[in-house]
Amino acid sequence: EQVAEYVRVPEGPTGKAVSVAVVDTGVNADHPALRGRVVERVSVLPDGGPDDVMGHGTWVAAAIGGRPVDSPMGPFQGIAPNVDLFSVRVFDDAGGAHMSDVVAGLERAYTMGAKIINLSLGSPVDVLFDPIADAIEQLARRRVLAVAAAGNFGPRLYSLGSPASARHAFAVGAVSVPIEGYIEGGITASFS
Repeated sequence: EQVAEYVRVPEGPTGKAVSVAVVDTGVNADHPALRGRVVERVSVLPDGGPDDVMGHGTWVAAAIGGRPVDSPMGPFQGIAPNVDLFSVRVFDDAGGAHMSDVVAGLERAYTMGAKIINLSLGSPVDVLFDPIADAIEQLARRRVLAVAAAGNFGPRLYSLGSPASARHAFAVGAVSVPIEGYIEGGITASFS
């Protein structure tokens, strides 16, 4: 509810002149919140176009830069409805992605002109060399910010997933919303 109340307020930052790439499952540019909002959509996959067959990338893009629309939960708009949105599809139709495709997606997002790249994806950190984290470090040297999901592996010590564990990644997680008599709040959400 706190976020829902915030996004209903038209004042504040709008994202104007900011370019954001969503590296994910693709984006459905015909979604009501995204119609006319997506500057460019590409896929780095050898098979399949930039369309989102899973819905995840579309949801993320709408949360970032969706224009005001009515929804079953009431009026909704993205947190920065005037950003320039770009979409880079790195997940296949079954929801799988290779590290090499994510790295290629990051580079493609950079060449598209993104200054912020969203990665709502991750995996456990279990390798000595993480090519996605390395790509994020290279982007940071080019003054591009990577915003990455903290992962679904906590709450435990050292449970931050990759690529959020990259030194210069901006890691984002979620906590539960307090519900009187049910959830006290402040605990890790089931999806983060």
